[in-house]
Amino acid sequence: MSAQYRYALIHLALAHLKERRPEKALEDLEASLTYPTILGEGKLPNVPDNQAHYYMGMAYRMMGNIEKAEVYLELVI
Repeated sequence: MSAQYRYALIHLALAHLKERRPEKALEDLEASLTYPTILGEGKLPNVPDNQAHYYMGMAYRMMGNIEKAEVYLELVI
């Protein structure tokens, strides 16, 4: 269930990025980094956030915030 939660939020963020709405994309990507308690499990330590961090970097780049974009893109490496 938690994997589907993360998958759905990341793909919603991708749709926002396609529509040139990086602020909305960032909301979904931030939400994908933690899981709500209703899912019944916390985030496991071995779950990578690379995909969310990459798209967060792209969203910040789209907003013109290159410094913050680089911070998130470096997390992916």
